[in-house]
Amino acid sequence: MTKEAGEKVLLTGTGFIASHVLDCLLDHGSPEKGQRILESTRESLRTRVSYVVVEDVAEEGAFDETFAESAAWKFVAVESPGFDLVAINNTYTFGPIPRSLAGLEALNTSNHRIRDLVHGHWCELGVPATYPVFTFVDVRDVALAHVRALTVPEAGGKRFYVVGGFFSNPRLVQIVRQHFPELKNRLPEETTVTDDFPENHWKFDNRRSREVLGIEYTSLEESVVDTVRSILEFERV
Repeated sequence: MTKEAGEKVLLTGTGFIASHVLDCLLDHGSPEKGQRILESTRESLRTRVSYVVVEDVAEEGAFDETFAESAAWKFVAVESPGFDLVAINNTYTFGPIPRSLAGLEALNTSNHRIRDLVHGHWCELGVPATYPVFTFVDVRDVALAHVRALTVPEAGGKRFYVVGGFFSNPRLVQIVRQHFPELKNRLPEETTVTDDFPENHWKFDNRRSREVLGIEYTSLEESVVDTVRSILEFERV
């Protein structure tokens, strides 16, 4: 669906990815943070509109009452609403932390490993195994994918696997060691770090996101460097 000037955008969520999507929307000239769904719905349709508050997304069964992606596709196919559907599926997501973050304990799960590395935990406990996930994407690319899904007509009705490349925890150590020599005393000894990336790892295909959405993915090095800088700056404030 192409977003026309003056249209409203409903952005759900206040977390890591949502904060970057908001920044990206603002850069694209969309100042609205959200809308009051029920109040803006025609009175005759309000009985068919509802919302769900998820108190704790980490709790087992937290989303049992909400639409799963498959249900969303079924809804579009059966009901033929006046909009199309685009699914953005991202993997482990690194990138600069939100300026509004309450504290580093509230950091998104993927970035925990970079936070722990910067804080010296891996120096004390050793580098944890990367398994089972070895793929990553930068949060700014995920945010841009959401905005492009809204503004590129060809994206309608498609699913996109948004992944920037491969990583391993030892590679994170190597990048931080190279770019932040002042953190040397917080890092594991170089001789104790061995890359655990599997020799015959499966491949991924992100061509659709590159060709349709025009995503030029951020490298692991740039993503990690910017993440570390944002953590250090956050701690200095």
